[in-house]
Amino acid sequence: MRGKHKSVCQACRRRRLGCDGKVPQCTQCTFSGKVCPGYAQILTIIHHKSEENSSASASATDYESRSRNWIASIEVDANAPFNNSLGRPRLDGSSISNASYSILSDLIIEAYIPTNEIRFLSCRSTTPTLHSRICGSWVDGLVKIKRPSRHYAVLMAAMRAMCLTFVERGIGRYAETEYVQTYCNVLMALREALTESSQVFEADLALASMCLTLSEVMVPTTEGGWQAHVKGVSELIRRCEPHMLCDGINHSLFVGFRPLIILQALNDRKSVFLSSEDWIKVPFSRHGATSMQALLSEAAVIPSLLESIDALRTVANSELPVAVSTLHDSLRRVLACLWQWEQMLIAAAEGRPLFWEVPSAPLRKSEHRLPAKALYFPDVSAANAYVHFWAFQIVCLTQLDVLRGYSTVPGTSVASDQDDEPLRKNIIALATNICQSMEYLMQDEMKLYGPASTFYALRIVYETVSAFRAAEAGAQIIEWCRGVANCLVKKGLGLATLTLREVP
Repeated sequence: MRGKHKSVCQACRRRRLGCDGKVPQCTQCTFSGKVCPGYAQILTIIHHKSEENSSASASATDYESRSRNWIASIEVDANAPFNNSLGRPRLDGSSISNASYSILSDLIIEAYIPTNEIRFLSCRSTTPTLHSRICGSWVDGLVKIKRPSRHYAVLMAAMRAMCLTFVERGIGRYAETEYVQTYCNVLMALREALTESSQVFEADLALASMCLTLSEVMVPTTEGGWQAHVKGVSELIRRCEPHMLCDGINHSLFVGFRPLIILQALNDRKSVFLSSEDWIKVPFSRHGATSMQALLSEAAVIPSLLESIDALRTVANSELPVAVSTLHDSLRRVLACLWQWEQMLIAAAEGRPLFWEVPSAPLRKSEHRLPAKALYFPDVSAANAYVHFWAFQIVCLTQLDVLRGYSTVPGTSVASDQDDEPLRKNIIALATNICQSMEYLMQDEMKLYGPASTFYALRIVYETVSAFRAAEAGAQIIEWCRGVANCLVKKGLGLATLTLREVP
């Protein structure tokens, strides 16, 4: 068992957050408005010498050779307990501190991109016609960006912070204080750089923001840390013209941040600029949208509908009937578009199954209560798309149920006598599909991308089903969600501890 660090304040320890131990208050408590005793630390900003400008693309042979040499140089204790099921090499802080830009980018690619998807990255592909099939193709930018860039030092420091989250914990080599200090220093430098570049979209700053976003997923320093990075880049993208993001590094970064921006808008129940027709079509005018990106195009309007539903409480009674009916029809149209998306996917598959049921042996053997059967998919792209397809349906169905509560308002055409049971069964079926898909996304070969793709759908299932946990099926799904969250934490994704919240 790891001993307590004296540099971690009790507030951060209780919330399971990283703590930099600053006095009179640590940075985490300062951001969250809490008071803590703190612990004196001296922050040191390490400046790294920029490397010479490298080629925009590296051959697969050079990449494999460099990775082998790097991994071979890492000290591995064969007798030490190993609970990092993501299969990353066991590192120490000094290895990260001394690593070059190329090594850091290789580590991020190896840790983040699913094994079967690496060959589709343009920076790794020997076949120019292959294009990345996942939203994680933003890592292409780490290799393809011209170096040294304007904010090269900030980018490299952010990459170093992300790689520090890969350091094995629980065996005495994980320097939590070192990570938090590095993260906070990078955060301050990034904020300053973003202020200077507030009117310009700069790829190196967007890459740095993505590295810090994923760092927050692994080792959260504040409860909403990852959301702050997404909102910052969202504002930079909003100030761009859509045609600026249809090719090259900018396009890779756009498709990487687009899911996060839309999912964040869904969480906040606020409309998002990405729902406009220009933002849906223009960025994909040169490179067609993947199935996941096409799904997001259909779902981008949902946040504005959620915002309008929340605003119904302020609408005058005389205007409620029209407002409720309009929102009801809009949600029905979204559901129809989602179902049409699935039909197009089925047609493109030409008879091949898009998912199938298998015994869930690996997870069933664990100490957590998880589904006895799992759903498997042709690839991680299909799994990611279907999990969010089911989650978006749950959101729409629950909001239709909310609108039924206005059926008593005179003049409202929404039916009030509809039986609750079919709706509940539909939601339970969708939630079960999502839970049964978690094993596939949490396989070791899915690296960080697969497990990180589960957070939104898992939270939607947990919050929705918690509303009727008295039902036997609902109680079982709640246990599945908690079991999946525990597995995610064991894989090193600390944000999972904050994803599921108790619902009264």
